[in-house]
Amino acid sequence: MVMQLESCFLFSRFLFARQVRNIVSAHQAWVTNCFGSCSTFPAMFSTEENGLRHKRPRPASAHRLYPSNWTLVNLKRFEFLLNSDPCSGRQRVDLLVIVTSHPGHSSLRNAFRRGLPTEALRAFYIKRVFLLARINPGQSGYRQVDQTAIEEEHLNYNDIVQGDFIESYHNLSYKHVMGLKYSAEFCPQAELVLKMDDDIAVDLFQLLNLVRNQSLSGMQIAGAVMAGDELNPVRNKNSKWYVSRDDYAPSTYPLFVSGWAYVTTVQAAIQLVRHAESSPFFWIDDTYVTGMLAALSGVKHVDIRPRFTVFVDHLRCCLRNHETACDYFIGPSDDDVELIEAFHRQSLHCKINYCPPTNETDKPSLCVITNHPPNTYNKLEGRIIHGQVIPLL
Repeated sequence: MVMQLESCFLFSRFLFARQVRNIVSAHQAWVTNCFGSCSTFPAMFSTEENGLRHKRPRPASAHRLYPSNWTLVNLKRFEFLLNSDPCSGRQRVDLLVIVTSHPGHSSLRNAFRRGLPTEALRAFYIKRVFLLARINPGQSGYRQVDQTAIEEEHLNYNDIVQGDFIESYHNLSYKHVMGLKYSAEFCPQAELVLKMDDDIAVDLFQLLNLVRNQSLSGMQIAGAVMAGDELNPVRNKNSKWYVSRDDYAPSTYPLFVSGWAYVTTVQAAIQLVRHAESSPFFWIDDTYVTGMLAALSGVKHVDIRPRFTVFVDHLRCCLRNHETACDYFIGPSDDDVELIEAFHRQSLHCKINYCPPTNETDKPSLCVITNHPPNTYNKLEGRIIHGQVIPLL
């Protein structure tokens, strides 16, 4: 009887893995054949002119995805410029991924889509949207795009959520809260919500297993909990994160988690949004949302920092062996689109094929261990371990 059950389990696992592989293969074939000219989803509206199909976004007033009476933090008249509805109906959603992204970062978003296609995520009951703000033509340091390009991307992939506030580093708190409010309003059935940045690589599958094993409750946030000097406001006026005493007088922030990536629940998101609309605005979004608002909301923190790395080369090391799971679930990409795509594809491969964890005795031969604190771009030197240094990818 036991052998029969084991045989049934193995056969079921084989069928499921084959089904997911077929989904991914179909997606890859679609990409190869389309050469960028195809649309994953039908257009909301289209017209025929001179034999060409022109796509236009749906008017904001014509759909429930574009409410006219929303507020956002201290914005009394908030509207969506673009919105998506991946969680429509009563379909099961184990994880909703909300990715804060800059309009000019289409290459990063496309790396996500290639590494973890929507069709593959759907097989695991995972949904994903990208959070954008209104294009800021005067913003330096970013690739410039126009709104038409964003609308075309949205119509091709149906995964853009764009708010009507200007794209700015000091407006990230608006984008962050918009994502949480979107989760509560448009995907309330989600078991868990992952908020992450578009330049961060995350193994969704290992992370989801981890927080489930931690028994994340309704009013908790799981992430890299800040400690020590990380809780001190930066008073250096030359710093990107300078905070004056007028903006924030206390000498320490409340406990908060890194905004790179964290997991929470819709129940917690609802409370965070509610307090955002009755509390003073603060522009550093992870401190504001997961610290100040969490303290007001009674949301507690679960520390999963051991699964984070600040070293991009640790993720590159993980990609050297495709048959073992990475010890790190979350880390920086240095805006390396190839790394983001490869890391996410590897995480999907290991989910399908049940990759074992890396054997402790094998680790020294797999990676260069970094022993210097990260600089601005996390580009680090390595030290030789066991007499061996493997070139970086």
